[in-house]
Amino acid sequence: MAVTYRINPGERIVYLDTTATPSFEEWRDTMVALLSDPAFETGFDFLTNRGPAVGAPSAEFTLQAAAFYRDNQARFGRCRWASVVSGDVTTYDTIRKLAIMSDGTDIQIMVFRDSEEARRWLLGRG
Repeated sequence: MAVTYRINPGERIVYLDTTATPSFEEWRDTMVALLSDPAFETGFDFLTNRGPAVGAPSAEFTLQAAAFYRDNQARFGRCRWASVVSGDVTTYDTIRKLAIMSDGTDIQIMVFRDSEEARRWLLGRG
């Protein structure tokens, strides 16, 4: 699987790891699974790590992901989403566009290059 997750209820963080470029359907299926996971609670924050081999999402993927966020806003609740991008500038910029497209939802998305900085931001220390 290109996208996997683990939930840390103590931290109230969902950790998503992307190791290959997923199709939207694969990403969506992972998101549906985690939103249905009994360990997940509305309002949990997210930390996504996109490995260096993961390419930039397509424009279509970005639009579909933004729509998924909007359509499932009640399930996500008010949360923060830290996206760590290890790849090239194009990937970083594409994820920043997705963050901008999430405006108007209760999901605050920030893009980082460093996973510890992202984690500190989620835990309120960054």
